[in-house]
Amino acid sequence: MNTEPVSVLIKGENFLPRATQHIGGEAPVTMDAHFEAFLGDVALEEVTWVDGRTLQARIPAGLAPGWYSLVVAGPVGRRVEVPRAYLSSVVPLARLEAQASLAQVDVSVEQRTWLTLTVENTGEAAALSVAPVLSITGEGRVAVISEPGPADIAAGASASFAWELEAAEPGDVSFSLQALGREEMTGAELRAPVVETGPLRIREPVQLPGALVARFFPLPPSVNVGQEFDIELEVTNPGDVAVLGVKPEATSSSGTGEVTLAQGSQPEPASVDIPGKGRAVFRARLVGSREGSCVFHAGARGVEQTSGAPVVASPVNSSTVIVRWSSALTATLSAPSRVKPGNTFGVSLKVTNTGSTVAQGVTPSLPESSTNVAELLSGPNSAPLELAGGASTTFTWSYRAAKPGKASFSAEAGGRDGNTGAVVVAGPVSSGEVIIVPEVEQLLPDPLGDGSPFAHVLGYDGRVYVGPNKSGTGGVSVDLDGRGGRSFGFFLLKDTAGNFSQNASAAPYPSIGATGCRINTSECGPDNEDGRGFFFSGRVGTQEWLGLGGAKSGGSLDYVYLGQDTDDLNTMYMRHLDLSVVLGSQTRGFSAALFFQDRLYLGFPDTGGSRPYLLVVKRLPMVDPGYNASSGMDVENLTADEMPGISVGGSPRNTAPMQMIDTMAGFNARLYLANNGGCVRSTTPTPRSYGLFPGDWASCTPSLPAWNSRTGRTTTKTADLEPADKAVPQLAVFQGRLYLARNTTSRAGVRGPQLFVCNPDKTGSTGDCDPGDWSLVAPNSTGDTQFTQFNDPDNVSLSLLVVTANGLYLGFDNASRGVVLLRASTPAPLNRSDFTGLAGCSAAQFPAGCAGLGGNGLGAGATRIFDGKALGVSGSESVYLTAGNGTGPAGLFRLMD
Repeated sequence: MNTEPVSVLIKGENFLPRATQHIGGEAPVTMDAHFEAFLGDVALEEVTWVDGRTLQARIPAGLAPGWYSLVVAGPVGRRVEVPRAYLSSVVPLARLEAQASLAQVDVSVEQRTWLTLTVENTGEAAALSVAPVLSITGEGRVAVISEPGPADIAAGASASFAWELEAAEPGDVSFSLQALGREEMTGAELRAPVVETGPLRIREPVQLPGALVARFFPLPPSVNVGQEFDIELEVTNPGDVAVLGVKPEATSSSGTGEVTLAQGSQPEPASVDIPGKGRAVFRARLVGSREGSCVFHAGARGVEQTSGAPVVASPVNSSTVIVRWSSALTATLSAPSRVKPGNTFGVSLKVTNTGSTVAQGVTPSLPESSTNVAELLSGPNSAPLELAGGASTTFTWSYRAAKPGKASFSAEAGGRDGNTGAVVVAGPVSSGEVIIVPEVEQLLPDPLGDGSPFAHVLGYDGRVYVGPNKSGTGGVSVDLDGRGGRSFGFFLLKDTAGNFSQNASAAPYPSIGATGCRINTSECGPDNEDGRGFFFSGRVGTQEWLGLGGAKSGGSLDYVYLGQDTDDLNTMYMRHLDLSVVLGSQTRGFSAALFFQDRLYLGFPDTGGSRPYLLVVKRLPMVDPGYNASSGMDVENLTADEMPGISVGGSPRNTAPMQMIDTMAGFNARLYLANNGGCVRSTTPTPRSYGLFPGDWASCTPSLPAWNSRTGRTTTKTADLEPADKAVPQLAVFQGRLYLARNTTSRAGVRGPQLFVCNPDKTGSTGDCDPGDWSLVAPNSTGDTQFTQFNDPDNVSLSLLVVTANGLYLGFDNASRGVVLLRASTPAPLNRSDFTGLAGCSAAQFPAGCAGLGGNGLGAGATRIFDGKALGVSGSESVYLTAGNGTGPAGLFRLMD
């Protein structure tokens, strides 16, 4: 872009002003010479008529780079457009400058000499196919023995063109030289200004005194560090008298590189006599020793045989030689660590040239597999390629995981050094082990080691946590591959301030409590909790938290426990959070927890007149042993007991004797919660109490016949809750839509699940789920078509609804067939055919023609799912779940996404 105005001349034909004859006026004829000119849409300034072939104008500042058409409009009404007439560029175009020189200015007939034209490109673009043009004039005559060819000249570089001439007839001869080429960017013709040199005076043959002229033979353009090469200086005597004792003089080099004499080598000859019209070549064997460019400079000196006078050849420059490091290839071979059967995966060989010399003809070998569990599908283009110094390239082969097992791959690559032609090789190198795992993998058959028939699963500190065990005293954590198991216990302190913990035994307490524990002993929790509640994790800001709560069969549950312990003592220190100021005497259990918008939301089962309870915790316990929360400041009762549909005091009213918050989820910065009575969402990211601020909440209960014709499942249990006990065990967000898993209660002896999806664009707000936004997903085509059972009435409960970046997973409890897992990967799954089962079979064929992922029952006879989460690095998560039959140990399973 030009930052200043630019003056230009516009050359053409018939730039004619308009003459107007005035009858009777002071000026009988006036001339209108007003012209307009444009480059594209840009008007040129100060357009001035010079003559019939010339206009002068000024290009305004700020013209953007690029080609422009020229439009000229004149006073006679003609308008002419010339396409691509002007190029605006931030890079100066190629520009040629030239100078010429004669090696000698006095010669005799039949004597030879050299004429050299040096052309420099002073622009910042290349000059292509630059060719010299020689014109010879004068009384004498020369014969051209050899002449140069065209050459490309890079920006800022120069090239020399030499003619060998032989004097043919006496007289003076002058030379006119020019260089013609093509501009790289515009393709326009380039001309160097004509240069003149001479005259060359040609005389009749007489004995000329001895003289010396030196020149270097061309050097290799590139050599490697450590590579030997010859440098040769030719010295000629154009005279008739011999020059004695000729040897090179004033030899030196310049540039960033370095060369030295090859070991055991000396320049030769040391000196030599050169007869008239004779020549000698001086040679030295050099070796590259430091990377960079080198130019050599040398002349010659001797003594004329007849007069004894010194004879000197002026120093000349050699061509440039670049010293580089030899090409050297290194390679790494990569492959995924885990792949499911039937999936394709890539094995990639990355090859890097760590030298600075180009490696030519680089090709890889076919990877060798250690086993036959993977089949080769395709490979990279096998054509050899060039790999510049410091550059890398990657060759990738596609494989299909044929069957479960393990495989590692090895491969190598080879090529040739671009300077020496020597073979260069990378490898062989090996990949890590590729494990082709089953669709569903049982990581641990009894993760808690005590036969516990139930366990929560959650993620914390990059690991998978499972617990609590059946005594409520701890759990186990493993890495994401199920290895590195570490058991942990609980360390719970007593609340001794204000409302104090009820367990009369000595603190600390190792258990959160378990059904049947003995009150006032270490078997129960600090407040005599005697049932399993909820084990959860989440994040506030960048800080991870673990949470734990029990249940009290007699009511008055007052505490949850929170911590951030990751020490290596295998003891999890948990601080208490006293919620007695906001919970009631009939609060008996703990059913749901969600970290959302840097707050903690808690849901509790209750049989009292203010059921259910929904609390928001605004301050977490940061110091031991915990703290007693104050109402409003630290914790707030959001009065879910008044919310429509889900509560005893709402309208419509929920009449279930035991009510709880089944589950919660965040969607588009809004909090969603649901139970047997329906669905409620917040209208702000941080909602306040429904009783005081009902506008902070809205109903999201589906208005579908499928919802209204079935009754949400209820339970009398307040502790040891399982997903199948809940009407809405899970909510999940997948591809911008909210999914709701629902279990219905008995209706004429029939129980069944439903899956609903909310598309916020259907009605009302485009970001929120309103009652009219829901649809029933994958309804049966036989049996009860209001159920989502994939045509199997034994799929009685939907106990798993988990999403990853790539898939939505459903899990059904099935007492006869075993647990059934299905997956959908389409952006908006709605039909049974959008889901897949074992080895990718269409779930529309379930149950006769398709089994669940990993086989029904997960290959372990599991009939019930207890918990499930998507854990791992975002974008490559896996689904971890616990499942069993309710009596034997609950196993830990993983589904790779």
